[in-house]
Amino acid sequence: MSLEKIDMQTVQMQFDFADLQPIEEKQVKKSYSKDTGKFVFEFMDMLAAPIITFSESWADAIPQSLKQDVTLSRLMGRMQKEEMATIPETVAYIMTRTYEAPMNHEWANIYLWCSSQYMKQYRNKTDEDLKEINPSEKLSEHEKSLLKRLRVWIWEKRREAVKARLKQTANNQYEN
Repeated sequence: MSLEKIDMQTVQMQFDFADLQPIEEKQVKKSYSKDTGKFVFEFMDMLAAPIITFSESWADAIPQSLKQDVTLSRLMGRMQKEEMATIPETVAYIMTRTYEAPMNHEWANIYLWCSSQYMKQYRNKTDEDLKEINPSEKLSEHEKSLLKRLRVWIWEKRREAVKARLKQTANNQYEN
């Protein structure tokens, strides 16, 4: 991925919405060293990582308020030691996907559920405020699995973009 041509606020990546295989649980080794490089990486990931989008052509359609909430949600997710994208990031990703083509029932349900969770938590909306979109109160186990897989995928792609940015910055410093 070349970062020279990438808008650093958003990065286009394509998740396979048609792959309905549930995510497999795997043991994750957590090693948090206290070295400076790790701190810088984590700090950049929370505050300066790009928002991953399905389509770069629709990145400008993401509301500014949602972009701001992504940063706040990343900070909260980091405090909770979550290793997956936050709900606002997921909403932004699926939003840019919906502009490309209709989604199947499961993904539409996931999108509505995520959007309603986002609106309740970050925009102080109530169930009454959201009754017109009629989101599900909860997701099926299969939908939860699909959502988790997407959130982990977005988180990994976001971190890859941060690593690439740090590497590019380091290369630029060595050249000067």
